[in-house]
Amino acid sequence: MGGGAHDAGAGGAQGPDGPPATMELGQGPSPWQPLTDGQRMPIIPGSQGLPMLVFAVKARGIEPGDADHPTLRDPLLVTACVNLETGMEVGSGRKQQGMRENPDGSYEFSDGWTPFLAAEVQWRGKRLRCTGTIIDANNRRATDVREVTAGP
Repeated sequence: MGGGAHDAGAGGAQGPDGPPATMELGQGPSPWQPLTDGQRMPIIPGSQGLPMLVFAVKARGIEPGDADHPTLRDPLLVTACVNLETGMEVGSGRKQQGMRENPDGSYEFSDGWTPFLAAEVQWRGKRLRCTGTIIDANNRRATDVREVTAGP
């Protein structure tokens, strides 16, 4: 699982003037931080009281949208986490926002939250397979997967 800027996988689409879209699922909130398989991710209390993991994305070949003025053309990040022991989905999220350009020419999408909707016993301290997919206004998409442990 995991391991760097993954190709777009089965849902990938070639950019109009460049290589396929790629992304690397990382840890948020801003700034983007690398996320390795097996890493523990902190549980953050959400604004509506739900516990959540916060992901970030580093992407190339994606139309970045406008980080300062949100529009419907901004990329959409879809995340889902599944308990590896039970196969049960324990959390999912969707967030649309513009991306900021990094000095290396990649773009960063921070603060992609994944609230836990299942009972705490299903995710706290458990190994989770978390998938992130970013989709831009031209339907270019890229996906990455990480196996993480939720909580301290």
